Amino acid sequence: MSAGFSISDFRFLCRPRAWLLAALFLCAAGVAAQDQARAGMDKPHAFMITTEKWLSNCRPYVQALDGDAQPSDEELVLCAGLVRGMLAGLHFGGKLGALGYASTAAVVFKLDQEAMFALFSELDASELLDICLPDGLRTADIISATYAHLADLPDKDRPATLAMYEALQAKYPCDEEG
Repeated sequence: MSAGFSISDFRFLCRPRAWLLAALFLCAAGVAAQDQARAGMDKPHAFMITTEKWLSNCRPYVQALDGDAQPSDEELVLCAGLVRGMLAGLHFGGKLGALGYASTAAVVFKLDQEAMFALFSELDASELLDICLPDGLRTADIISATYAHLADLPDKDRPATLAMYEALQAKYPCDEEG
């Protein structure tokens, strides 16, 4: 049954991206857990970094880009680290979610599990996320694009990782024709 399947046959399985939301929340939880540890917080229920907290952490970085401030090295590294960590989480979470989705689809639809695993393993994270960052894009560019999008959001209590995903998907969508 696997001989007739290709990655393009299963693109429709990636479109709903419901699995991605779970991955985004897990990534946000990991980033926020590190933030809590630094702050000495021991309550596990407040584990997600909010958009408001992300904006606060990255404001000095953006102000430095605009020439309006000279933040400390700690402030610069905190924001850059958050962003690179969130991007890594999106990449890993997207792949993990796709493989989980492929496993479920194989069981539910009685498909060749090895073929499904192989197909979803071949998908690039950018295809799964519908975020295609241009070659040579700097961390500063990602921070600026994300900051501009998040600053305009009315709900500052949203998970920052989810809002960052939406910002990057809007700014750097993948070409549907390619």
